[in-house]
Amino acid sequence: MTATVAVTATETETASASASTSDGSDSATSTSASSTSASSTSAATTEAPECVTDEDCGSDNWLRCEDGVCEYSCPRPGPARALPCSCGDHDFDYKVEHPTVVVVLDKSASMVSHFADSDNDPDTPDVTRWFMTYNAVVYLASAFYDTLDLGMALFPAIGATDTGDADACLMNDMLVVSPAPTNGQAVLVKLPPAKETSPKIAGATPTRAAIELAVGELQEIAQEGDTQAIILITDGAANCAADAQDPHELFEVYDDALVDAVSDGAAAAIQTFVIGIDVNDAPSPIEEDGEPDEVNLHEALVALGIAGGTANGDPQLPYYPVDDDLSFAGAMFDIVAQLVPCTLEIDNPHVVPEFTEIGVGDVNYTSPVADCATEDGWRYVDEDYLVIELCGQACVDFRSEGEAQVHMWTC
Repeated sequence: MTATVAVTATETETASASASTSDGSDSATSTSASSTSASSTSAATTEAPECVTDEDCGSDNWLRCEDGVCEYSCPRPGPARALPCSCGDHDFDYKVEHPTVVVVLDKSASMVSHFADSDNDPDTPDVTRWFMTYNAVVYLASAFYDTLDLGMALFPAIGATDTGDADACLMNDMLVVSPAPTNGQAVLVKLPPAKETSPKIAGATPTRAAIELAVGELQEIAQEGDTQAIILITDGAANCAADAQDPHELFEVYDDALVDAVSDGAAAAIQTFVIGIDVNDAPSPIEEDGEPDEVNLHEALVALGIAGGTANGDPQLPYYPVDDDLSFAGAMFDIVAQLVPCTLEIDNPHVVPEFTEIGVGDVNYTSPVADCATEDGWRYVDEDYLVIELCGQACVDFRSEGEAQVHMWTC
């Protein structure tokens, strides 16, 4: 399920370019329309071609036949867009309605007992899975600081132990950080350090309790039209089931009810994106090792991704497998891309597309691109000029800045 995010447009400035005559017919003086056109397009001609009708001036809707010569004026009516000769110069601010996102982070003992070559450089030391997770959360919190209303849950809680009893499943009764705008720094302050080991990174894997906690708080703060999501990051199979009868069931049996918790979130319009670290596509061994027996983690995470209503672009793989910093950052970027699409909807049906400029960050893009996949800028995606797609760096900056400015002519 791809998220849609409302993008609000606010008109900040309007300048009328021409008006209708008292008898209701359309007219635009060469002086007013030419001056505004010249300021936007430098369209003044040195030698005006002779003409009898508007059609002699070609297909340019801005050229009209006036006293035997083609001059720039308001667009003439045509079969595609019957535009009156009354045009305006407008500026609009488009702002993203911030998605609310809770990162739910696995800080069980395995996150520091396993190591990986996170930068794919054999000459640098390997790092823990928690080290990679820390870097990924820093990227998310900083790159999208102005875009996401971010919160955080940790499982198990700080203070959980590796003693093989119920203390390994310890959980908070509230989120470590509740979601709020520009909340990235608050999340990083509460995030255990990258090089942290025990005692903070310890315990079992009470994933269901963490998901239920996040879903509950998101439901409490939800307002109509909100986009809400969970990003679950884990390296192991869930245990610590609430109905476990003994230590064996508590640690060695997979908590099947986790799928139900994720499904309940999806039913409440809360998507769950799943990131799996160093996932093994094979059943786990049968042994008393504190981890569920005979569980294929790959298959378990596929089920969670399906239940959460999300995907990573591959319909056969509805979760994100990661094993280094690059794949981790790519997963985060792709998730935000689904939550914050780079499209702007135009409210006015009478847009003059030739005179559209879009500013994102410090860059002003004055003309559309031919290939959105390889170029930076924007393009209209429909023949009615009602949807603009931001491309390349313009899209990246829009997701980071959370806003864009559109300057256009409408009639």
